[in-house]
This record gives sequence, structure tokens and C-alpha cells, in this order.
Amino acid sequence: MGDAPLPVELCEDYEKLFATEQQRPAGQDVYEAIFDDSLLFPLQRRREMAFMMQRARSVSPGVVFEIGADKGGGLYHWCKSLPTVQRVIACEIRGTPYANLFEQAFPHIDFLWLPESSYARAAIRKVRNWLGPDKIDCLFIDGNKRAFDRDFQAYLPMLSRDGIVFMHDIQDHAPRRGYDVVISNGYAHDEHIDISESLESVEREKQGIPAQNAHEQWLRHWHGQSAGVGIIYLNSGQKPA
Repeated sequence: MGDAPLPVELCEDYEKLFATEQQRPAGQDVYEAIFDDSLLFPLQRRREMAFMMQRARSVSPGVVFEIGADKGGGLYHWCKSLPTVQRVIACEIRGTPYANLFEQAFPHIDFLWLPESSYARAAIRKVRNWLGPDKIDCLFIDGNKRAFDRDFQAYLPMLSRDGIVFMHDIQDHAPRRGYDVVISNGYAHDEHIDISESLESVEREKQGIPAQNAHEQWLRHWHGQSAGVGIIYLNSGQKPA
């Protein structure tokens, strides 16, 4: 999405989605209603999202932070897929017009909305003050692709001892550089790169099968780019064998 304004119809789609919220049980890895929506779908692959939710669930997070919340489709998963979550920080420099709708849909969650740069001093101060004695259990970095290491260092003091950090798009050069800078400091880490959905979609395209929705069109456009998750474990014992 870059710096393009968020779609004006975004809140209308969330109103429709949340009107049926009770029909979707909490704790699923992927919510098809989000991926099927032409506006709300995350700029991720379903299997990648499922992996992240499974790995995050392993530490029963109470506090999660998404840098680069974009249209909110990924944020929805952090709120809905992880029943232990009680506090959520969402940072999106283009704003979060859906904030009130999320607060109504997830009344058990305490939100902090940051419509500003994640590594601005004011944003860092807001997060620190809002957290109080709490710590961030899961941090998803998907904002400025050239500043992943900067985001990591800014919020490292606020991460829990068993915290997990996810960095998106490590197949691409700039995010990979930031990820490599961080792991060069000796942190336990792992990588998950699965572009099978893109390969399958491109094969369907070759067979003349139309894209099922906007998300599949996105898969076909980017193919194997904008993919991959780097996982950093502050506690090396948290890394699966």
C-alpha cells in the first residue's frame, strides 16, 4: 500500500464484518471472511498468517504490538486468533479510521492507536507510558521496510523476557537487511518462507482460471515477493526444536 491513503470504504466493510462477529469462533488460525474481503485482506499469505498465529499462541501473549497495521486485516487476527490477548498496540502512519469499530467488536481488549511513525520519540514514549508495568509479548514489525532494526531496538526494552518478534517480507532486500542486522547480535531466530499459495495461484492463472478475489489477484501480482517471516526469540529456549 505504501503511503497511499487508506480506502474510504474501509469502515463500511468493517461494519458489515463486525455485524456477523458472533458467527466466528475465537482462536482460529485464519479468518476467511477477512481474506475474502476486497479491502480488508492482509498483504500476507494465508499459510504465513496461520504460522504466525500458531507460533504466537505458543507463548500465550497478553500484549501484542503491530507496526504497520495497514487496513487492519492482520490486526483482526491478532485480536481474534489469540484468546489470551488483553492489550493491543496498533501503529499505522496513515491512521486507523477503524479504531472505534475494533474497540466495539473487542470490548475485552485495551487498545493503543498510534497514527504516527513507530520510531518517533513521541510514539515510543506513548507506548512506554501506556504499558506501565506490562511488557510486549509479541511484536510484529511490518512498517517502514528500511527501518526494521530501528523498530526492534526502539522497543526491545519493552519486550517480555519470553517475547517473540516477527519481521515480515524478509524475502525482500530492505527488510532482510534489518533482520540480518538484528540476528547478527546472537538472538535465537527462525525463518518461515512459504510461497506455495502464490505458486498455486499462478498455476491456476496459466490454466485460464480467474482469480477468486482481490487477495488472489494480489498473490498473482507479487508472486514470491513480499513474503517470508523472520522470527526472533528473546529467550532462546522458546525456539521450537
